[in-house]
Amino acid sequence: MLGRCHDNGWGTQPDREAAKRCYKTAAEGGDYRGAHNHGCVLAAEGCVAGALHWFEKALKDAPPPARDAILITLHHHPRCAVRAFDHRQHDGDDIC
Repeated sequence: MLGRCHDNGWGTQPDREAAKRCYKTAAEGGDYRGAHNHGCVLAAEGCVAGALHWFEKALKDAPPPARDAILITLHHHPRCAVRAFDHRQHDGDDIC
């Protein structure tokens, strides 16, 4: 949540670098939200392989309603490699 505050300027001046640090720390600490946000940062910076690693982790750890929201985000991502990410490997469900 702190990363989002920095990213969006909620209660503070917007600071993308601080947001990125917060997302990475949260992801490395096992937070699925942090993993998703860190993956989004990496994808935006062109590090798709790193992004997919963190998206996979986010999907594995997120509860079902959050997983659905993450999948929607991935489905609409501007990078083809992110949209093509095969999320079905995580739970075997065909959610198409």
